[in-house]
Amino acid sequence: SMEVKEYIKYYDSIIPTKKLQNLLLWLNHAHEKGKFFDAKVGDGKGKTNKNIRDCLTYFFATDGDSITAAHWTSYSKYLFNQALWVYNEDTKLSPNSTEFLTHVSELSAIRYENNNFYKYHADDNQTSLRRLSGIYFPNDDYEGGEVSFIDKKGEFLRIKPRQNRIVIFPSNFMFHHAVLPVQKGLRWTLVMWAN
Repeated sequence: SMEVKEYIKYYDSIIPTKKLQNLLLWLNHAHEKGKFFDAKVGDGKGKTNKNIRDCLTYFFATDGDSITAAHWTSYSKYLFNQALWVYNEDTKLSPNSTEFLTHVSELSAIRYENNNFYKYHADDNQTSLRRLSGIYFPNDDYEGGEVSFIDKKGEFLRIKPRQNRIVIFPSNFMFHHAVLPVQKGLRWTLVMWAN
């Protein structure tokens, strides 16, 4: 049987380099336009608690006034759905891969500034059934901000952000993870959940 660790997979070179530069420009532009707000704990309907989660977030596809936002939403979902398909093949989570039609159901951009973090948590919750989680790193020119996974014995895996990489793992209680504090620079991520 597979170990828990073996269900955490990463894939590189997700977005072509030129597109990636445009994505980062758009994220900065969206932030300048005040589209990001304090991230909540639990889910979109949760509360802000900066002792648990201190960062800014922007939910994709809620921005009806922007064609650019619509473009990045559909483009990101398309690419992440492809990565999910590969993940499904790699992990054989379902014996018949056609049964396991996961698709991206939620997508957000997250901005971590200096000293921002997110303490240990699992992504699944009562209001939204999340089966798989994905964290995409559009940049890595910062210090800290690693993704740490723990179990009863402590940390069993620490992932250093790498530009253009996506990390995919199940959203359930066996995959408690944290974003360690960013020590220097600006950490962007796109976070997706699939059901």
